[in-house]
Amino acid sequence: MVDSIQTKEQEADVLVALKAGKDALARMHETLSLESVMELMDRVEEENELEQQINDVFMGVDLSAVDEAAIEEELAALEQATVQEHTTLAEQLPKAPTTTTTEQPLVFPTVPTKEPSSIATTTTTEPVAVAS
Repeated sequence: MVDSIQTKEQEADVLVALKAGKDALARMHETLSLESVMELMDRVEEENELEQQINDVFMGVDLSAVDEAAIEEELAALEQATVQEHTTLAEQLPKAPTTTTTEQPLVFPTVPTKEPSSIATTTTTEPVAVAS
């Protein structure tokens, strides 16, 4: 008798879990439609196919010695062009001074070395014309 009660309780628990799962699926289906899931899967498949095509291109590349030599020559030409461009830019810059600061001493303006004895507080009044 105890076994049958435990079995019935387990069956009730299973039914409660099934109902909770059904309710969760129903809420998911409210936000997701079959069409949107299928569209998403199609887009994922298209992206995977594109990635596979790119990988196939890279995997199929077999550089022969001639191709590699041509690529090395092109790289050297690009490097040379870069060096020439930097040289041209350096030639356009102004020339740096050739004299050092020890040859020409720095001259600073003269500044007062004593504190003023008193601050002048006199004010003068002058007549001012006022327009009316």
